[in-house]
This record gives sequence, C-alpha cells and structure tokens, in this order.
Amino acid sequence: MADVAARIAGLWGRLATLPPTARRQLAEVRDRLRAAALHMDPNPPEMAETRLLAAPAAAPFPTRVYAPDGAGRNGPGLLFFHGGGFLVGGLESHDGLCRRLAAASGVRVVSVAYRLAPEHRYPAQREDARTALAWLVDNAGRLEIDAFNRTCPFNAWLGIRVVAASDVG
Repeated sequence: MADVAARIAGLWGRLATLPPTARRQLAEVRDRLRAAALHMDPNPPEMAETRLLAAPAAAPFPTRVYAPDGAGRNGPGLLFFHGGGFLVGGLESHDGLCRRLAAASGVRVVSVAYRLAPEHRYPAQREDARTALAWLVDNAGRLEIDAFNRTCPFNAWLGIRVVAASDVG
C-alpha cells in the first residue's frame, strides 16, 4: 500500500504544477461533467428527503444526504465517494447516481464532495474520506443511520483505502 500511495502522491505532485492553460482545461472538463450529468439522467428518482449539509467543523467539504421513500430510522447507510480520479466530480455531477442508489437500495446515501486535485494534493482526498467516515459515525443518530453495523463506503478503491487506513471504530 505504501508504494501505491507514494506513486499517487508523485502523480498528484506533478498535477500541482500544471500550467495555467491546463488548469483552464481542467475547469472546463469539470463544468462539462456537471452539465453532462443532467443530460444523462434528466429525471432521477424523487427522494423523501434530500439535505445539503454544510461542511462539518472538522472537514473542508459539504455533504448531501439522500433519504428514499421507506428508509427507516437507524437503518443502513451508504457513504458515497464520487469517481473522477480525484480530479473531477462532486455532489452535482453524481446527484442522479446517488438518487438511484438510494432508491434501488432503500437506504440513506451520504455523498461527500471531497477536495479535488490539483488544488489539493494527495493525500487530502484520503484524509477527507477518513474524516467523512468518522463524521458519519459521530453523527449517525442525526443522520438516522446505523453506522456501526450496516454502513459501507461506496467507491471501491477509495473505500478500501479508507477502511484499511482508518482507526475509526
């Protein structure tokens, strides 16, 4: 794992030195992804409740909670980390997918808008994921999620890294 983390850190370090033209292109890619998401899924399922939560005091990112119809109190939850190679993606670009995950599974989905590279170098993304998992556990009652027995991180690579590196009980 340390070798993989070192290689990722090196890649993200090179991204931090992108010339202004490349940074403008990355901003354009991010904008296009957000716009494309609306066209790819123009009618995502309605939720019983959708809450945008301000960044937790200990975390630099906003979260959105999706509660589908029939989601019971203190039921299972899914902690969602969007894809995008730590470069693109966020709450808006993955809103439809989170709604579909919540509707199909019947559980609350907590989506995290972790910090993106190159503005935030690795391991900021991994640390955001660890902070999000700890925050979810600490706020499980408020979120109406059983965080101790039936919650899992979603985004296989990031979730495995967070759980493997985490000391969250």
